[in-house]
Formats: sequence, C-alpha cells, structure tokens
Amino acid sequence: TGAANIPAGTYPLGVSAMRNTSSDQPFAFTANNTATRSPAKTATSAWQRFSWTFTLASATSPAVIGLCSSDGATGASLQIRDLELYSGAVDPGPASPDGHAYGGTNAFDPKIAGGTGYVDLSTGGYFLIQFPASSTSGPFTAQAVLSKVAAGTNYSSFLSRVQGYGQFSAMAEYARGPVNTKGQNVFPQAPGQGVGLWERLNRGWHVLTHRYDGTTAELWLDDIRMFATTGALASFQLRDLFVNITSSVSLYGGERYHGIAYWPRAISNAEIAGAFAAWKARAALSSLTLNGDTANRVVVFEGDSRTALITGFPYICGQNASPAVFGVDLAVTGSTLANLAARQTAVRDTIPANKNGRKIVVVIGPMGANDLAGFAGATDAIAAQNYANALAALADAYYGYGADRVIVSTELAVYGSTTHNARRALLNTIIRAAWPGANAVGVADIAADATMGSDTSYADNPSKWTDATHPNAAGCALLEPYYRTLVNGA
Repeated sequence: TGAANIPAGTYPLGVSAMRNTSSDQPFAFTANNTATRSPAKTATSAWQRFSWTFTLASATSPAVIGLCSSDGATGASLQIRDLELYSGAVDPGPASPDGHAYGGTNAFDPKIAGGTGYVDLSTGGYFLIQFPASSTSGPFTAQAVLSKVAAGTNYSSFLSRVQGYGQFSAMAEYARGPVNTKGQNVFPQAPGQGVGLWERLNRGWHVLTHRYDGTTAELWLDDIRMFATTGALASFQLRDLFVNITSSVSLYGGERYHGIAYWPRAISNAEIAGAFAAWKARAALSSLTLNGDTANRVVVFEGDSRTALITGFPYICGQNASPAVFGVDLAVTGSTLANLAARQTAVRDTIPANKNGRKIVVVIGPMGANDLAGFAGATDAIAAQNYANALAALADAYYGYGADRVIVSTELAVYGSTTHNARRALLNTIIRAAWPGANAVGVADIAADATMGSDTSYADNPSKWTDATHPNAAGCALLEPYYRTLVNGA
C-alpha cells in the first residue's frame, strides 16, 4: 500500500500457494477491491502456481489488487511462498531472489529518481535486496558512497536487515548522530549527541564504512576511522536487506547513492583506503567529487567529563564551526592525563596515512579536575610544571601521529578545592606563557572568561554550573567561542 498507481494496461497476477489447513481452500484474485473477482482457485496440500490476467482501464492503486475470498463469504487459510504482479498477458512464473537491488514498492514508484552517476532516494525511495540463500552473520564490512541532500527521518540506514534492524543496520546516522551496526547501539555518543559533529546534510559525497571483526565495530568516514566500540554482535541469518530505509518505509534517509558494497569479512585498513580511492576515481567519471567539502577538517576532542558533556562545547562548536567540520568526542568521564595517554592510539587511528589536503585538529579540553590536586610534585609549583610537561608530551604525541593542530585548554576552578585552584593558577600561567612542548599549540584560554574563569564562578554564577566542577549547557555556550575561533583558524 502507499505505492504509485499501476497504469492502465494488461497484467498477470501470480501466486505460489498451498492450503494452511487439512482441507482444500478456495480463493480468488481481484483487481478492484472485490468489485469483481477471478474464477475461484483451489489451494491443496501441494504447492501450486495460480495466476489470473486482467486489464486496467485506468491507473489503479496497488492496494486494491491482490487475493480475496472466492465468493465474499467463504474465508481461506493459505500459505503463500511468493506473489508477483507482471506486465503483459502471460504469467512468467515465480521470481527467484538473485541478490540484485530492486527499486521501489513497485516499478512505477516516483520516489526512485535517477541522476548522473547516482540514484536519488532522498524523498523516501528504497531498494530491496534478496539473496538466493541465507548466510550466517559474522565479521563483515558494509560501505556506501552517499550524499545527504534532505533531512529524511531520524533513522538513516544504507543497508538494514528486513527482519530486524536491531540485528544488523549499517546506519548513516540516528537523530543526526553516528550509530553502529546493531542499530540501537551507538558509538561513544548517545542518540542525538553527535549533532554538530556528524552533520552530513549538504556536505557533499562521502564514503561511509561499517566494519565488524567479531570484536570491534567501527564507523569510517572516507578513509578516516571515526568511531569504534567493542562487543560481540549476536548471530543471525542474513538474506533480505533494505537500502535507505530502516524497518519501515516511514523511516528513511534523505540520501543520494553512487554505490554500495558489502563484504562477508572485515576488510583491512589498507583495503578501506584502497576502496575509498577506487570509489573516488569511479565517481569522478560521473563528475561527482568525493569528500567534496570546501575544506575537509576533522576535529577530535579529548578530555574528562567536562568535555564529554552531551550539551558540551564540542557539540556547540561542531554546529557553529565555519568552515564546517566533522568530529568525534573521545572524552570519558573521570579521565586523568594518564587515561588520555593510555588511549592516545584512539586519536592516532583517526588520522589517515594520506591526508590529501585534509586537516586533523585535536582539542584537549580542560584537564585537572580529577588529578591535578594529587599530581606528583614537592610543591604546588613543581606539581603544576610536571602536569604541564605531561600535557605537552601528550600534545607532542598527537603531532607525531600527524595532527595538523593541537589545541589545549586552560583549567577551570573546582569550587572549594584550595589545592586544585592554587595549582591551576600556576598551570594556566605555564600554558599561556611558557609552554614546555616541542610543538606550539593553540590555547583556548577559557580560564580568562569573566564569567566562568574565577575561583568563585560556581557561587557567583550558579545558573552556568551543574555543580562545583561541571559547567552546564549555558556555561558551555560561554566557553565554546574560545575553541571555535581556534578551530576555524586551523
């Protein structure tokens, strides 16, 4: 139902059916919602092919074409293996699943539109793929070359298991945020939290890749690994796939597609880079430019809970950055500098071997709330210097991985913590004037903010803070411009 009308013409309707009870079952076909019926058919204990050819005098809704009672009074209980509507005078028999992608609810679906080198499904069109046989799920790679040109709905999948998207759904996004291949499970962000860092609308053509090796699920943007999460996916049978919808025609992405690929294995990093290069060359033949932003930049945020806030400055910055950015927030609540050092390879893995003119910016949010007061040092001054040295070593490591710019933050107060506040004043002076790193950094001097930067800001400006340590959304909005200016200029 809900599909395009069937034009006037002659059509055979065929069904492969058998009875679903112990007695034979009469039924009929109709092309006008039972205003007229075909001669009665009888389903027996064996599978049979039944067909009926009819003529439509005018365009007709497919919702009124189908099977019905043979007489308007007698019901029928049937098992149906397949049901086809063809054009012409003769039923050619059952259609066999062949792994091809078939577009639309029927062949006249206006939501399937063609373009030079792409198919446009942005108004809700979709494809269905049915393989000849099922395969047991395991490691896989799913990839699409796509461009988001319309808002679509909250759910945007380029491949999704028909029987259950929660078992497999290679999603482009959910609520404008990144989502992994279990559909409802997300990467470090919560649903919708990626807004601002994963805004693809009118951002040109890109390759999205989902890879799962049996342990780790990843989402790649072009040849950049953006998100990764560990955890086993439950086994399932994979045979029937939607393209561009997630379980329902009402849940569609506003996408155009140049191509889709699927491997029943986890391809290597080199193969992902090779596929990106191959897609790029192939798209150019249709005058499509992959990663077509005017200035492709990826921003990686790291830090503690103040950077991990779902209403925090990374997401505000992502929405406001100009030129636009893609980004990921790797910050984790409770983090210390030692934690950031331990997971620094996550930043390394976002930097491709060949940046091709793209810029990678790493932003370290305010650090010290969890470890500055207890950091090693015989005096506050020595502890602050040691902390600055460790922070600089981390920034230098990011540069070593290929980051084009590293931005560090001055530290905010922890209201009521005398030791922290004394040490953060010393640390901020070092960050501003005596940076000990081998590489220069951009300094987001949030501690200089008139509202948020004082030791007593929490008491003086309670509407800007959640507690003595954490700015709220309003407070983060005041901090964000300090980062945006540096990101914009990177």
